[in-house]
Amino acid sequence: EATNLPSEGDRTDVRLAAIRALGNYEKDQAATKALVGVLRTEKDLAVRGRAHESLVKITGQDLPPEGQAWADWLDKKGKH
Repeated sequence: EATNLPSEGDRTDVRLAAIRALGNYEKDQAATKALVGVLRTEKDLAVRGRAHESLVKITGQDLPPEGQAWADWLDKKGKH
């Protein structure tokens, strides 16, 4: 019995496309938080790399691709 469920590769492609799309929301707090969340929890290196690229693009910051560094930056930014 065949199913129409997406393969693991298809799911990754969709996730990468979504993360890339978030990179179009420059200075958007919700997009930034979502991308930091991906960077903090994701294990897939391609997904993490795309999240980092999008964060750099929308924030203008050049922090390392480490979730905690971005979370700290986001926390400090919110307190100004």
